[in-house]
Amino acid sequence: MPEIESEEIWAGQANLSVNYQRAGMVQLATRLVSSLPEYPSFKKMLDLGCGPGLFGTSMTMSHPSMTAVLFDRPAVARVAEGVVEEYEMSDRVEILRGDYITGPIGEDYDLVWASMTLNFAGARMNEVITKIHDSLNPGGV
Repeated sequence: MPEIESEEIWAGQANLSVNYQRAGMVQLATRLVSSLPEYPSFKKMLDLGCGPGLFGTSMTMSHPSMTAVLFDRPAVARVAEGVVEEYEMSDRVEILRGDYITGPIGEDYDLVWASMTLNFAGARMNEVITKIHDSLNPGGV
């Protein structure tokens, strides 16, 4: 798969996906996560390759105390910042910028959500899955 190097293209795609996600996908995903038996004990989640950040923001809003890290490329993270501000969640949602394929993703997560993003790992999929697994707390999902 060819790499798309333009940060503007990535940011544009994130902006375009906002309405699609708001049209039901975010609500469906949030209901799915909140039905997990581990959900009440979640303290911190990672929305990996967060795009506009709606999934992680919504999941955090639905939980009484969980915090979130939204992680994506720098230009896309700016789009997610706008969503976090719109929903007034900056006290519980942090934005991380980087490339999850080549860089660190953080640690101590109880949940890692990776929606519509792992296809970019390509030949490094095993490495990325290992990185995700290693970032989870014992019993993490």
